[in-house]
Amino acid sequence: MKISYNWLKDFVAIKGSPEEIGKKFTAHTVEVEGIENLRESFKNIVVGKILEISNHPNADKLKIVKVDIGQKDIELVCGGTNLKLGQLVAVALPGAKVRWHGEGDLVELQPAKVRGVESAGMICGASEIGLEKIYPHDDHEILDLSDLKLKIGENLATALGYDDVIYDIDNKSLTNRPDLFGHYGLAREVAAFTGGQFKGYKVPPIKPGGSLNLEARVEEPKLCPRYMAVAMENIKIGPSPEWLSKRLSACGFRPVNNIVDITNYVLLELGQPMHAFDTRRLNLRFKNQSFDRLRIDSEPINSLRSLGANAEPVEAEQSRMGQKSTSIVVRRAKAGEMFVTLDGASRGLDSSMLVITDEEHPVALAGIMGGEESEIKEETTSIIFESASFDAANIRQTSSKLGLRTESSMRFEKSLDPNLAEVALARAVELVKKLIPGAREASKVADIRKFKLNQGPIKTDIDFFQEQIGESIKPPVIVKILKDLGFGVKISGKKLSVRIPSWRAAKDVSIPEDLVEEVIRIYGFDNIKGEMPSVMLEVPEVNKEREGERKIKTILSLGEGMDEVYNYSFLSEKDLQKSGFSSASAIGLANSLSEELNVLRPSLIPGLLKNAVENLKYFDHFGIFEFGRIFEPPDGEFLVGGENRAFLPREPYHVAGLMVGEEKDFFFKIKKVVENLFSELGVAAEFAKAGDIAVFAHPARFAEIIINGKIVGALGEINPLTANNFDIKKKIAFFEIDLSFVLAAGRGKKKYSPLLKYPEIKRDLAIVVSESVAWGEVAKAIFDLDKHIIKDVLLFDVYRGENLGAGKKSLAFHIVYRADDRTLETKEVEEVQKQIIKKLEEKFSAETRK
Repeated sequence: MKISYNWLKDFVAIKGSPEEIGKKFTAHTVEVEGIENLRESFKNIVVGKILEISNHPNADKLKIVKVDIGQKDIELVCGGTNLKLGQLVAVALPGAKVRWHGEGDLVELQPAKVRGVESAGMICGASEIGLEKIYPHDDHEILDLSDLKLKIGENLATALGYDDVIYDIDNKSLTNRPDLFGHYGLAREVAAFTGGQFKGYKVPPIKPGGSLNLEARVEEPKLCPRYMAVAMENIKIGPSPEWLSKRLSACGFRPVNNIVDITNYVLLELGQPMHAFDTRRLNLRFKNQSFDRLRIDSEPINSLRSLGANAEPVEAEQSRMGQKSTSIVVRRAKAGEMFVTLDGASRGLDSSMLVITDEEHPVALAGIMGGEESEIKEETTSIIFESASFDAANIRQTSSKLGLRTESSMRFEKSLDPNLAEVALARAVELVKKLIPGAREASKVADIRKFKLNQGPIKTDIDFFQEQIGESIKPPVIVKILKDLGFGVKISGKKLSVRIPSWRAAKDVSIPEDLVEEVIRIYGFDNIKGEMPSVMLEVPEVNKEREGERKIKTILSLGEGMDEVYNYSFLSEKDLQKSGFSSASAIGLANSLSEELNVLRPSLIPGLLKNAVENLKYFDHFGIFEFGRIFEPPDGEFLVGGENRAFLPREPYHVAGLMVGEEKDFFFKIKKVVENLFSELGVAAEFAKAGDIAVFAHPARFAEIIINGKIVGALGEINPLTANNFDIKKKIAFFEIDLSFVLAAGRGKKKYSPLLKYPEIKRDLAIVVSESVAWGEVAKAIFDLDKHIIKDVLLFDVYRGENLGAGKKSLAFHIVYRADDRTLETKEVEEVQKQIIKKLEEKFSAETRK
């Protein structure tokens, strides 16, 4: 958004240079992306008048042009296609900076020979000096200034009214400040942060006219809380005066005609978008008769085409038929309704969009753009000004759907103050009377208002400001800042009662913290003394879970040579079933990323199996592990929330691993990994025969992991059928452990134990038992016999053969004996060995093998 320094001075006595004000804007209110001194941009560019045009002797498409630049005449070489005698043009002299043909970077002009002819400068096209948006022209045409009353030889900046400084304001920093989208609102800010005198905005009231009965109806008050309109007659369309055109041009708007320019002028001055309709192009009624869309599309005429060749003049017909009447209706568009906007595009509307109609047909797309049929043209003699406030969200949605963003929609999207519509309408009427002598109001003001702003008051106190800012700002300073910004302030002791001005009450200021922000930004962040906060040195709290997780990762990666993998928490239902799970065992997703990721994983193993498939393309044997949450359908401990009293699923945190290879005793290999893990963690764990076998596990090579009597996980081999589902031909062993129990059971720091003082005695024992007897149960029975001297029981062989009998197996153990306080005697060990054999015979019907 471009803001004029000269225009700001209409409303505030500015203290400071344009550059200083630009810096203060950024420090106190909005970010200034750039400051353009228009005079500097047109340095050494003057107004010239073409005196002679002759052909170039060495180039068919070039001309030699003699130009009067005030103090002297110069000759230039030019290729412009629209050159003519007496034409006023922009002449760039040596030292001026231009863009050749409007492209590339600025280049400093120097005297040069063009095809052998000296050229003392150049006649510029608008694009070569940055005026293409305001004065559009075809390629190879020069800027024609003949229609303007300009002084020959005058600097172009002065001649065009560009003796100004323009601020390029970043709109992104204004998202919550609709009051800053015009010069008047920004001038209030300048007054506040410079201490300059702010001039109030005063416009004369609108005097109701009586020649047109103008009515308005709003069918969607939530989408249009304020709608105002007034008709004006005796309008003469023509160019705007020089002062108005120059201001519009300086801010990047191309002058069109006096009425359109007035609406743009009010938009730039107040930030309130407006629109003007040609009254004759609306649906007018005379008493009980209706004439749909009086059209005068060619030359001006004085009769109604629908009345025939012998019709009376319009004025006589109107007098005979009575007062004209028209209605403006604000409604939702009909589904599929078509509308041609001012840019000539035909647009399909839907019922979410708001339109302005003449009861029958749309004449404007509310808050965005007017319609082509009601456009102001040269023959327009009466108009209706519209000034309204629209719902920000609806305007933004409509603009996005149609891909049509305008200066109006950009402002309405910010939630404009509905009261601003009234001021803007009065200002537009004032300007029409100023620019067009004889123009007057033709109707009463139609005003539909259904809004209520939260203007407080906000109750707070001085101490609150001190606490929030961290600086002791004197109460009179706080009060002055708020009053300078337009807030109404009452102070009693330290208590403040602050009334919010209407232009800050539209989704901007509502709580005491907002007032603190206002005070601190105007007071100045640079005026707050920097002070290091007092921070007590404390030992940071140890995150035991994270430490435990990192330790496990180190053990598995460095200690066991396994690699960590990461997977999504989602699976496909197909992979779930391939792993042996049923669809009911997993939680489905209502908004899945894809069909391949439509259920939450009930285990980490399915994901690891997919990883194994990919790794087998490159490696014959490897180990991988993963940390992650699984999702179990039974209710967890947390409520869904709201009126729904259901519980969220349980999400336990697991670690799981796979080992892939050809080894025979894979079960014992993965068991050794888990044993080493628990040993390093200082966790006492047991392994037991499982009651329920995991759906993906080998039924005979599976064990549960038990800590403090609770099952916390499992280990074993993957069922060959499951492996085959993934087309894996090698052996796979796995483990999966619930980390919450493991980390809670850890003993923490390891304790030092002295070296053994007394020797061990080892005895082997081989027994024959039924196949149903688990070796772990046998080992436990041996341990329980005498824990003081039996230190370890190790299974080193399992044998099955015909000589043992059907359903029988042989288990061979190493039994380690040792006492902590003495050297054991052989006799003592032999006695315990006999007791072990007797106990096993009684409990498991075991037979000893020689």
